[in-house]
Amino acid sequence: MAALPADLEVLAGEGLIRFCEREMFVLCPAGLRFYEEIKLAQGEPIQRTENLVRSYLNTEQFRSTYPDAYEKWQCAEMKLWGDDSERNLTTIGHLCREAMQEFAGVLVRQMGLESAHPERTKTINRVLAVFDATASSKTDRVLLESLIGYWRATNEVVQRQEHGGKETEPLTWDHARLSVFHTLLIMYEVDRVVRSS
Repeated sequence: MAALPADLEVLAGEGLIRFCEREMFVLCPAGLRFYEEIKLAQGEPIQRTENLVRSYLNTEQFRSTYPDAYEKWQCAEMKLWGDDSERNLTTIGHLCREAMQEFAGVLVRQMGLESAHPERTKTINRVLAVFDATASSKTDRVLLESLIGYWRATNEVVQRQEHGGKETEPLTWDHARLSVFHTLLIMYEVDRVVRSS
């Protein structure tokens, strides 16, 4: 989002920024301190990280690129915080799983790989194919492989949530929170890496 010239003038007047060239500015020490104060006021480190990721996914760019994935994730998140969340634990898992499927579907379509990977439920294969098409260096490859591991782990958490954790202990609200949070985080990270490749 571009800043209005009048807003930049106000920031400069408060000593938060300093103009160095036409339409170019730098943050002053007071501006850096102010930014730090704002970030610290947003809560604990985990809350700040969640807020950052959530704000990214709330941007028009993410929502317009992945509308169905965003909608599914948002429904899961709303159910997580609803007063009947305990009754919706498996639904939350189902919505997270669908969000991941929709997200992976957009990625393969954007890369022209949908015909090679048409199975909607094979999200790991789909994301891996996108990474194979975008990795340009050994460093990229290492990062992408670690993200595939994270995608796989998140997928397992979400699948367990969707199927009610039948093989182990019963599901709790915190299990649902893990599903919602990690679905959000993995979509955020994968999108950032793919867009920067």
